[in-house]
Amino acid sequence: MSTPVMDDAGPAAAARRIEDTVYEIDAGFRSDMKVPARVYAADRLWEQIATDRSLEQLVNVAALPGVTRPCTRCRSRGALPLHGGTRRTGP
Repeated sequence: MSTPVMDDAGPAAAARRIEDTVYEIDAGFRSDMKVPARVYAADRLWEQIATDRSLEQLVNVAALPGVTRPCTRCRSRGALPLHGGTRRTGP
């Protein structure tokens, strides 16, 4: 299995603002992405998710085999609870 090619700068650097509160990472960002990844976020929220692993998770969703066409309803969308994940330790 080959490792997908990803922009060295990361998904936040690859995102472009397409509306006041809409950001999009092009499907060409990673070789296995099926559709663009779109984020709806105000500036304050964007600043937070651009520095954690949220965008990596969204790119992973855009690469899932069941995602087959880039239409408004089929785009990979990040919505709350989009977060960078937590790691639980202990029992």
